[in-house]
Amino acid sequence: MPARRIDILCAAACVAAVDRTMCDEEHRILEMLARAAGLSSESLDAIIERALHDEDYYAQQMRVLHDRPVEVVALLLVVARADGRVSLDERVLIRFFAGKLGMSESAFARSREIAERSDSIEDLFGV
Repeated sequence: MPARRIDILCAAACVAAVDRTMCDEEHRILEMLARAAGLSSESLDAIIERALHDEDYYAQQMRVLHDRPVEVVALLLVVARADGRVSLDERVLIRFFAGKLGMSESAFARSREIAERSDSIEDLFGV
């Protein structure tokens, strides 16, 4: 479970940083995800630094297929909208991750529905 949570955290950091900025709400979500994964604030800072400045880092994420890709992508969508909007870059990156997870269009639509209904990132991170 911890390795899977770290994978999800890294992907979420990439989504939050793809526009080269990170708002307070995005950072708060990443801090919560890091705590749940058992990572220090220093480790989170390193992940965020790579996500903000290393485009190759994006391609390294989500290599392991998860057993609940619909919920993982929903979580990424919630992170993307944390700053009040989902940018084109965020949508493209989330689609990239969904593709790596082998998601169908109907599965992606379910992810969007879950993300729209979700009031709590904590519920989604329990995936």
